[in-house]
Amino acid sequence: MTNYDEFTIHRTRRAHGRPLDWSERARRSEHTVRIDTTARVVIRPGGILRCVRDTCPDLQPPTRRVHTMSTVRYAVPARCIHWITAALVGVIIVLGLWIAYFRPEEEAFKLRLYNVHESLGVIVWVLTLMRLAYRRRHPPPPLPADTPAVIRVAAHATHVALYVLLLTLPVIGFLATNAWGFPLSVFGVLPLPSPLGKDEELAKLLALAHRIGALSIIALIGGHVAGVFYHTFIRKDGLLQRML
Repeated sequence: MTNYDEFTIHRTRRAHGRPLDWSERARRSEHTVRIDTTARVVIRPGGILRCVRDTCPDLQPPTRRVHTMSTVRYAVPARCIHWITAALVGVIIVLGLWIAYFRPEEEAFKLRLYNVHESLGVIVWVLTLMRLAYRRRHPPPPLPADTPAVIRVAAHATHVALYVLLLTLPVIGFLATNAWGFPLSVFGVLPLPSPLGKDEELAKLLALAHRIGALSIIALIGGHVAGVFYHTFIRKDGLLQRML
């Protein structure tokens, strides 16, 4: 005898080559339906339904969708540029937040932070151009075939926005530095020409645009990381492995 919360089920007999016959007695509710997967039958209220599990759709186990695994990796140069850019952008964001919200009081130290922040921005700008040039000659591997259209669109839009900001933010920051009256020298060893003269009103507008762009790129990076977690732990389609 097998005891369930809803039913007590008694085995009556088993004929050779035939499904098992069962009788059921409702203990709680006549509207409760239970499936005895071990006995290979369906117990329904109001009667007995004999059904072999292999041929009865009610007894088929729920199918679990298996997503297509992405096994094609990015080329080594693309992976190297990606991770170097990611590391530099992380440092740039930390320095930018430090300058904007903690405001170091020592002038010389603050200028060094500005110089490192801006110099790394120049390097990221160059790396982004290199990555786009390489990407044009070596297209990235496609997404898994079963990736939903909405995810494809979101991924493409995020990548385009990231590339646009990685190219425009360093330029805006560089022009803002010039408009404040400061020339830029990359790490103090490579002076860059100053296309703008001192103009505080223009500098304020450029600084505002730079701040809005910086907050936007932080949000996009957050969305990008969230997408990586989604593909890794929910879809489990191996998308992260393409960049490792």
